[in-house]
Amino acid sequence: MEACCSNLSYVKFGMYYEDKPTNPKDKNNTNKTEQYHQFLLGLRTPSSQIPAMGNVKYLGSWFGYLSDGETSYSATGNKQQEKNAVAEFDVDFGKKTLKGQLKHADTKNTVFNIEATFQNGSNDFKGTATAENFVIDGNNSQTGNTRINIKTEVKGAFYGPDASELGGYFTYNGKNPTDKNSPTVSSPSNSEKARAAVVFGAKKQVDTTNK
Repeated sequence: MEACCSNLSYVKFGMYYEDKPTNPKDKNNTNKTEQYHQFLLGLRTPSSQIPAMGNVKYLGSWFGYLSDGETSYSATGNKQQEKNAVAEFDVDFGKKTLKGQLKHADTKNTVFNIEATFQNGSNDFKGTATAENFVIDGNNSQTGNTRINIKTEVKGAFYGPDASELGGYFTYNGKNPTDKNSPTVSSPSNSEKARAAVVFGAKKQVDTTNK
């Protein structure tokens, strides 16, 4: 299990794993693969403390695993999370919008774009996470292998006094966008073989409101 981060006081997030089966009968079963799960927990901001106005930048990190059906990608390079994959967000509390980017740990290129909205009197947000033409290979070189496209629902919330932190998560399991109860956002370009499990958190940095 991995948890993040020491600079976050009110929200914690991370990943945990299910080990591959050790039963000898399963050794030839190629469908038995290690599974990743994410968690997100913390002290949510009371709805009365969500700012009514202001433009605020949040900076943090994200954990995540993506697959194109054959090769997988870790946001931070390996299970030890030895690299920092940056998460950046801009929140407009007046317009009730959130926009963010989850970036590649090595290249710093954007892997996922996030757009979300929230309502008056609410401390949570909902929107979409989108990856366009992202390439996975064993060296994270961003060349050669199958390009994947993902558009799926993201959920999150504000944490701590006066929305000092935020956190969120999303998954994509290759479901047909038209399937009943599918969490996938309707998009004809979604890659059916792709998989993703992502969780993120960030801390308020700068209030850019004109004063």
